[in-house]
Amino acid sequence: MIDNEFGIKYNEGCIEGDVNMITAAIGAAVMIPQNENLTIAKALKYKKRVIQRISELTSEIRDFNSVVKGQGDLESIDTNQSIADRADLVEHLVQLKYAIVRANVENAEIQQGIFRLSELKSWVSTLESLDTKHGKQSPLYGDAEIECIATIRRVDKIARIRQTEREIDEIQEKLEAFNAITRITVPGLGILDRTNTGTAPNL
Repeated sequence: MIDNEFGIKYNEGCIEGDVNMITAAIGAAVMIPQNENLTIAKALKYKKRVIQRISELTSEIRDFNSVVKGQGDLESIDTNQSIADRADLVEHLVQLKYAIVRANVENAEIQQGIFRLSELKSWVSTLESLDTKHGKQSPLYGDAEIECIATIRRVDKIARIRQTEREIDEIQEKLEAFNAITRITVPGLGILDRTNTGTAPNL
């Protein structure tokens, strides 16, 4: 008497239990969602695909709710089904985002790094837009010549940007390392297939 991988006993080629039991056991094994436990890095890539599919469904709902009769394939689009699929994907996206955020929040250093990264990027944008004109400026359209005084000169501006970019790179490397090894549970990855994307998760 031997147990196979589905827990169904057999002896000398004779399976104990009816066909329905076998089908149910195999079906249950096949239907178990795959890759529910993902690294954050893979979850972030997957999130982009979910957002893209939501965008596609939104366009489908908006553009094909009313079509000219006789347009063939366009008439077969079920707007109500598209709305239901979109709602399912939005809920899935919410759960996915929550799982990612929860993993980050549980690590104080990483969460602080995320906040700091955002502020540093904002600071770089500010520095890049900083006017550093200094000295006499040629007049435009007959205006009188003016002289500008810049507290922060162009060379200093560039140096500050480069220093901030190095800080950004250091934080980014730590975040990428964290994302590569930290795993989160994401239920229902097969939803992309169920909403007729034509693309398997392939994670």
